Amino acid sequence: MNHPEILLLPVLMIADYYLTILGAVFRERGYGKHFKIETYELNPDYRSEVDSKSLLNLKFIGQVLFNFGILLASSVFLTGKYEFAYQIVLGFYLTLFGYINGLHTSNLLTFLFVAKNPGTFEGAIDIPHGFNLRRS
Repeated sequence: MNHPEILLLPVLMIADYYLTILGAVFRERGYGKHFKIETYELNPDYRSEVDSKSLLNLKFIGQVLFNFGILLASSVFLTGKYEFAYQIVLGFYLTLFGYINGLHTSNLLTFLFVAKNPGTFEGAIDIPHGFNLRRS
């Protein structure tokens, strides 16, 4: 394999899914009473699986395989003078999922802080779904 870095994509995508599940669990343990949102998962394709905390999601596995296939094909066919195009595709995926996993990590750290410092927040704020979509 000429480009072992492509293995980072499925790792980051799988981390995204399980960090989402973990975030939904943590949110229910305290943070959610202060910040009211319509749903934790913004992607309607996975909302029911995240809400039910499903650890196996075949739609998601299909998406991981599809995107990995795109990246693998890019690494095979975009060689030589087109290597820059492969690097653009790789950079897109790694930047996107690095950012998403960073958001999840930030959320988890916030949830942990609230759990360890229960008196930090008082009251509740309703966060519109549209705001969450624009923020993400």
